[in-house]
Amino acid sequence: DVDNIKVPLLIIEEPEAHLHPQLQSLLAQTLDGNCSENKKVQTIVTSHSAFLAQNVDPESIHLMHNVNSDIKCFSLINLQNTFKKKKLSWGKFKRFIDVTKATMFFARGIIFVEGITEAMLISKLAEDLNYNLKEHGISVIPCGVEFNEVAELYTSEGMNIHVAIVTDSDPSREKDSDGKVIGLKNKEKCDRVKKLIKNYDNHNQLKIFTSDVTLEYDLAEVNKENLDPIVNAWKKVHPLKGKELEERILTATSDEEKIETIWLEICSSSKNSKCEFMEKLISEIEENNFKIKCPLYIENAIKHVIGDDGTKQLSE
Repeated sequence: DVDNIKVPLLIIEEPEAHLHPQLQSLLAQTLDGNCSENKKVQTIVTSHSAFLAQNVDPESIHLMHNVNSDIKCFSLINLQNTFKKKKLSWGKFKRFIDVTKATMFFARGIIFVEGITEAMLISKLAEDLNYNLKEHGISVIPCGVEFNEVAELYTSEGMNIHVAIVTDSDPSREKDSDGKVIGLKNKEKCDRVKKLIKNYDNHNQLKIFTSDVTLEYDLAEVNKENLDPIVNAWKKVHPLKGKELEERILTATSDEEKIETIWLEICSSSKNSKCEFMEKLISEIEENNFKIKCPLYIENAIKHVIGDDGTKQLSE
């Protein structure tokens, strides 16, 4: 009789076993509803399921993690006061947690990036550096350009795992009278990135890694051998524009001019074109077994989440 029990408990270990994702989601919602204040039974669930984590209120999530061989518990609800003080959006953080992002609760290291295509490319670049991110328990998670809310989870008061935030520096651009981008004013990081570095790049486990300009620019800049696959990928997205780009590069008088020519062409295109370009570039790399040179900031980000010297193994 539940009414006669002072502290009724329902304890479930890994209920996701043998359940397909849709039922896991439904189960999570049912159990989360059972935990609400008007219910009489307190429910404790242990799980490794991102589907379960996605479908419960973050205030109900408590993360167990290893700190110097000691098991620590970090409760997401503890972040609420910090969010209020820093005027961050708790609602945005809650909406951020979908089934893809919820993997961050179970990872041994995380690389946060801006978009899904960056996530795909970084995984490929890691392979070419002889790092298998999956073997190291690393998740690569896209979350747009606003990283503040997720960064709070991995400060000194939060989860004790290595996290890299990888983002474009997005320096100021020179425009003509019609508003068309015609070049770079400088290579100074934009205010968004400066603020991100100021607020979060002073933690041992959380580091910010930024491009000189953008991912596309830095890919072209790091090694001239990267230019051919970049141009070939762009030609597959826009055959005519790609051919014209190829001709302009042939007439360029310096590597710097070639790099800026490529960057101007891609940065002035639509968001969909840039996403398709990155997909074609990955295909170009895979189909031709081409080892594209990795920009240093991405290489450093990969090494940071695996281990400072890039040799830390999963078993450690």
